Amino acid sequence: MVKKLFEIGVCSNSVSNNIYAKKLIKKKFKTFKLNKYKKLKDEKLVEYLKNCKYAIIGLENLNSEIIDQLPNLEAVAKYGVGLDKIDLKYLKKKK
Repeated sequence: MVKKLFEIGVCSNSVSNNIYAKKLIKKKFKTFKLNKYKKLKDEKLVEYLKNCKYAIIGLENLNSEIIDQLPNLEAVAKYGVGLDKIDLKYLKKKK
């Protein structure tokens, strides 16, 4: 069975619950996922993003172990302040 590939997975609960952000996402993307939970960690984050092309993260930790389990992921956007939870060097290496 082929799983559905989503254009974007929104991990940030703040973005997922924002009326204006939801309208913009629905307008720009045909397929999307909006997070109904609080913070996604480890296996839940991988499960949530594994069929997504793009991601918007907030408080989620995007380390090399998680990145390696997301073969469809092409780009990541960060909502909020700071990039310390994103392994930028590894993302650059993976292109």
